[in-house]
Amino acid sequence: MQNYQNPNPQNSQIPPVPTNPAIFLPSPNNPNMYPIPQMNSNSMGFSTQVPPFSTQVGTEKEERVVVKKRSREQFTREEDILLIQSWLNVSKDPIVGVDQKAESFWLRIAASYNQYRGQLREKLRGQLKCRWHRINGMVQKFVGCYKIALKGKKSGTSETNVMANAHAIFAQDQGTTFNLEYAWRLLKDEAKWRIVEESIGSSAKITKTYASGASSENPDTTSSYEFNSSSPMERPMGQKAAKRKGKASEIPNATQDAKNKRAITMDRLAQAKEDELELRNERRSGSSSRPKRRTTVDRGREEGHNRLFNDYFSENPVYTDVQFRRRFGMHRHVFLRIVDALGNHDEYFQMRVDATGKMGLSPLQKCTSAIRMLAYGSLADLVDEYVRIDEITSIECLERFVKGVNVIFGAEFKQ
Repeated sequence: MQNYQNPNPQNSQIPPVPTNPAIFLPSPNNPNMYPIPQMNSNSMGFSTQVPPFSTQVGTEKEERVVVKKRSREQFTREEDILLIQSWLNVSKDPIVGVDQKAESFWLRIAASYNQYRGQLREKLRGQLKCRWHRINGMVQKFVGCYKIALKGKKSGTSETNVMANAHAIFAQDQGTTFNLEYAWRLLKDEAKWRIVEESIGSSAKITKTYASGASSENPDTTSSYEFNSSSPMERPMGQKAAKRKGKASEIPNATQDAKNKRAITMDRLAQAKEDELELRNERRSGSSSRPKRRTTVDRGREEGHNRLFNDYFSENPVYTDVQFRRRFGMHRHVFLRIVDALGNHDEYFQMRVDATGKMGLSPLQKCTSAIRMLAYGSLADLVDEYVRIDEITSIECLERFVKGVNVIFGAEFKQ
């Protein structure tokens, strides 16, 4: 604008008035403003009614592409049940346990879910994790409502009425209905969501009993002060004073109990020393006055074999292949191959009849005991209650099992 030349050189002081009213002209009183020359349609290529760089040029409406958002997939009841079962199976795995990272934990849950989903939709790890936290939060809130309803249960109230009261309490507290009752029924017996029965009906409120016999919990109890207004009411004992009084009364009893326990312990030590001395004398003399008896425990070996066979090796076993793999550390056909090979290699792993005519331990019992000890690193007598095999026999089975497997499969699996 500094190189601008006045289009009318005859009159350079007063600028000419343009014929186009759309052109803005500055005030002549401001010397810093210069007039804008008149523009016509021939020089600019557009109408003089519209100034350049006007917002009126190109005001056609632009078409916007509207992209509809995809609705979030809602979990069905069957998907929720499968998710809860997968979470319980992975979290209660005795081999891996919960000593793992969160990412690995949820990857295992997603793998278990997608493995058994059947016709259900495939879900990602993030989707299952989000849905589980939603279910867990709602179920925990309903557990609190159910506990309140159970505490207020009256005589003659059925379980249906308790559930109705729990739903009403949940709707009043949360402002919505509880539609995950099937999830609560799957989780209510687990340790995290279980309601301890001892806490129901108990109250932690400390009741104060006055000297007159009136209690703070029973306001209807009449005291002697109401009948004899002339005698002043005695002030009840304070809480700290009651504690001191109770401790003072307990000290003599505790001292006497300690003395009795000490006397009993000393008697036992003296008796043990006498028995040890007598045993030494018997060993030196070579004669013993005590009859030697061998205790025999009838463990029911046949029942243990039948239970083990029906649980894992029958045509319709109680436990599935997945549970067998988790508990034995191998597949069923691999275990049976080892049992057959050991039975052909060593007579110890064959079922024989003892001197009394009873059947001995089966190869399944002996191999199961050895495999459990190797897989879990457990004690020798840990499987006694289930397999019906004592500690000494378990150790012997383990030693023969290891030697037999090394001899039979050592060359095949040497690499």
